[in-house]
Amino acid sequence: MTEIIQLSEGISASEFARQIGVSGQSITNWMRKGMPHQRLARNVIRIDPNKALKWLKENANSYSK
Repeated sequence: MTEIIQLSEGISASEFARQIGVSGQSITNWMRKGMPHQRLARNVIRIDPNKALKWLKENANSYSK
């Protein structure tokens, strides 16, 4: 049976890191702390930039760049 993964809207974690000027490790740390993301496969992560930026603003004291 073939599994079909529907790609959601959003961008990759590395693209989001590039756009906001942080390291990929920062993105990984923030995802572990609860930043919204969708894991489609082991190494396939999609981030809705609007939701992630909202989370970052709400959790500004919990992270550093």
